[in-house]
Amino acid sequence: MHHSLSARVATAFAVVALPLVALPATSAQAASVSAPQACHFDADDYWRSMPVTITGDLVDDVSGAPVASAITPGTKVRLKDPTVDVSLSHWDDMFQYAYDAGYIHEGAGQLPIDGWIALEGVNTAEGVTGPIAFSTVADTFGAFGNSSATFVPPAIDDVVWTAAGGSLRVRQAPATTMGPIPVGRVNDAPITVNGTLFIRMVMDDGLRVRVDCQSGGSLDNGATHTTEPPVTLGSVRVPGYAGDVDGADLADPVDADVDNETLPRAAAGVARTVTNTTVRVRLDATQAAAWLGVGGTVPVTASFDVHGARSVQGSRTVTSDPIDVEVAGGAQTVEIPVSVGEWTPTGDDGVDLRADDRITLTADVAGTIRTLTLDRDTSVRPANQGYPFARIVGPDPRSDDEAAGGGGGTPTTPTLTPPPIDGGGDGDGFRPPPSGTPTPVDTPKATAKTRSVQISSGSLRRKNGRVSLKLLNRIKGATSGKYRIVTRSKYRVGKSKKAKRITVVAYKKFKLKSRRSATFKPRLSKAATQLLRTRKSVKVTITVVPTKAKTQATTTKRVTLRR
Repeated sequence: MHHSLSARVATAFAVVALPLVALPATSAQAASVSAPQACHFDADDYWRSMPVTITGDLVDDVSGAPVASAITPGTKVRLKDPTVDVSLSHWDDMFQYAYDAGYIHEGAGQLPIDGWIALEGVNTAEGVTGPIAFSTVADTFGAFGNSSATFVPPAIDDVVWTAAGGSLRVRQAPATTMGPIPVGRVNDAPITVNGTLFIRMVMDDGLRVRVDCQSGGSLDNGATHTTEPPVTLGSVRVPGYAGDVDGADLADPVDADVDNETLPRAAAGVARTVTNTTVRVRLDATQAAAWLGVGGTVPVTASFDVHGARSVQGSRTVTSDPIDVEVAGGAQTVEIPVSVGEWTPTGDDGVDLRADDRITLTADVAGTIRTLTLDRDTSVRPANQGYPFARIVGPDPRSDDEAAGGGGGTPTTPTLTPPPIDGGGDGDGFRPPPSGTPTPVDTPKATAKTRSVQISSGSLRRKNGRVSLKLLNRIKGATSGKYRIVTRSKYRVGKSKKAKRITVVAYKKFKLKSRRSATFKPRLSKAATQLLRTRKSVKVTITVVPTKAKTQATTTKRVTLRR
C-alpha cells in the first residue's frame, strides 16, 4: 500500500524529527533545553517529576567557532561551558519536612551536593560520555510552613565528540547508560543507577538524600514513570554515506541516517516491538535528480539489515512499504517509515539496534526502477559498528537491596522518609510513605582522605580587582587550610618571553566553621589583571589544601574566570 509523503518532502538538509534547539553558525549564544525528568528518592518507591535545564555551546574543537550547518565525518565537536540546573522548587514539601524534622536549620543555609551526569553525542565515535562528576550546593531557607531550596547550577567539564556520519545530536544520555558511580549506601561502593543524572545532598546533621533522575515523567501519583528519549540540546548534519545510482557514483557524500523516537524497557526474555523508526535521506539537487528524476510522484522503498546487540534475534533484514514521494525538482529531504519488528533482550542490559553499513533505496521513476545504494563511511567507526539508532533499555539496574538503601554489605536505614503530599490529579504527587521517624545515618567522618572542603563557586568574575570564592565545610567540626587559583593554559604576560601558567591568586589561608560556608574575596595578581585586559575569560583551576592533609583530601575544580 502506498502512503502520501507530500508533507515529508522539504528543502535540502531541513532539520526534522526530534525536537531540536538549533545552534546557528553565526552566533556564540549557548543553547538551552529544558529536559523533563522522572526522579526517584532512595527512601521510598515513588517517582517525582522535576525539570532540568542543560546549557552549552556546540563549537568546533579546533577553531572554537560555532559549528557549521554541515560537517564531515572525523570533525571534533566540543560542548563548551555546559551547565546543568535542577529545579528543586517542585520539592518544597520535602524541604519543609526536613526542616520540621530538624534536618535543616532555621533561616538561610546551604546543603552540599555531589552530582553525576552522562551526556550523549548521537552518531559519534564516543557516544555516551560519563559519568561526569560535579559539585555544588543547595541554598536553603528553613522556616515554619515556608521552607525551600534552590539548586546552584554548577559548571561541568567540556565534552568532545567525533562526528561519525548521520545527524550529530547532543543530549542527556538515555536511562541506564551512565555506568557505575560511587554512591552505594555502604562505603560509597560503585553502583549502576537507573538514570543519567544523580544528585546526593547532605543535610545539616549528616543525613544523605540521593536522587536518581532519567528523562521522563511520573505517573499514577508517583507510583510509576515514563521512560523517554532525552530532548536534544544541539544538532548538526554530517553527510557520511557514499552513494551510487545503478552503479554510477554520486560526486558528493549523501546525508542520511536511521532514526527512532522511542525508548522502550524490557527485562531479559521480554519481547518489545520497536516502533517509530525512520530512514531519512537529505539530497542535494544533483543527487535528487539522479535518483528521483525532476518531477512527478515516485514510489520509493528502503531496505537494510538491522543488528540487535544482546538480542535473541541477532540480525534481520527489514524492508519498508512503498512511499509516494512528490518530486518538485531541486534539493529534497525524504523520510521513509520502516518497521524493524520485535526484539528480545538476552539479559537485563537491553538491546542496541544498529543499521547495517549498507542501505538500499529503490525508486520507480515512470516505470523504471532506480536503485540508490548508500555505504556508510567507516573511517571513524569500524565496519558493522554503526551508532545505535534505537535502544531497548533494561529494568532498574540496582538490586532490591540497593534500591531500598543497601548497596553491598549490611543494609542501612533510609536517610529520609519524604512526607505525604496531595498530588492534586497532576501526576506529581505520591501516596503516603510508611510512618516512622527517619534515622540519621551516614554521618561523614574525618577518616583517611575525607573530602572536607567543597568549592561551591561555579565560575569566577573580577570585581574591583578581586574575585569571590565560596567554600563549604562538609564535615562536623571546624576546618582550615589554604587555596590558590592558577590558569589551566600557559600565557605570555607583560615582558615575559616565555608562556607559563599564571598564578591568579597565590596561596591564601582560610577557616570554615562546622558545616558552614564562607565567601572569600582575594585580590587578583598583577599578572592576572594584565591577562584579563586582553581576554574576556580564561579557564582556571582552584586548588584547596586542608591543613589536616593526612586525613582530608586536596580538592580541585576547573572553572571560568571572567572580566
